Amino acid sequence: MVGCVDNDEGIFAGLLNSAGMSAERSNQVGELVCSKFDVVSTALSSQSMAVDSIYLLFSTYLVFSMQIGFAMLCAGSVRAKNTMNVMLTNVVDAAAGAILFYLFGFGFAFGRGSQNNAFIGSNFYGLREMPDHRLNYDDPLEAAQLHGGCGAWGLLFTGLFATEKYVLEAYGSGRGHGLLMGGGGRLLAAQLVEIVVVIGWVTVTMVPCFWFLNRSNLLRISSADEIAGMDLTSHGGRAYHHEGSFVKPNSREGSKSHHGDYYAAQQF
Repeated sequence: MVGCVDNDEGIFAGLLNSAGMSAERSNQVGELVCSKFDVVSTALSSQSMAVDSIYLLFSTYLVFSMQIGFAMLCAGSVRAKNTMNVMLTNVVDAAAGAILFYLFGFGFAFGRGSQNNAFIGSNFYGLREMPDHRLNYDDPLEAAQLHGGCGAWGLLFTGLFATEKYVLEAYGSGRGHGLLMGGGGRLLAAQLVEIVVVIGWVTVTMVPCFWFLNRSNLLRISSADEIAGMDLTSHGGRAYHHEGSFVKPNSREGSKSHHGDYYAAQQF
């Protein structure tokens, strides 16, 4: 970062000269002003890391505040008998996210080193010393539509509508900008590639995970437990106090004989 760029000093001196100041005096004043700007610019540059860190922390605080909002949304999106379970899910995903950021995320974002590349960090990894219902698809919170669909649209929106000014400010020249803003299709193509990469990454990592859970009978709960609600069957209580008789199943698997006992629970 510098104070005067692109012949700013000459332009400023020219303005002073046109106002009646001598050419020699105009150049001296222009040099003085630009030197002061350079001092201020250097001082600001030395504080850029602090400013970036504050911005990153502030963004983190916003994300965790958003997590609280998601918890409230989840609690309102499921039936009362599953509230404790879905609230616990929000705690676990925040905790798991923190662990994964420590292991991989920091290295991805900030792992700059001698073998750095433009796509991903090359060091500072935590483990651097170690190697829909028709498809029986349950998503009561519509996370696939929210995170997958909206995330993909965010990438496409950038490829279509990003303005040249902001792209230059953020990334410098040579990046291209939105297709509909006159920037050609280069940025949109890059965004499409990113969507494909994300889908591929999720498929490669999550399909084996869900396959293992399914083979281990850990992916779905029993029908009896589903009817009673996971607050009662998995956590031994209810999130809300209300009148009604609940009978806890004798086993995790439950049986059809319990269904009549769960009529009151079904109402929630």
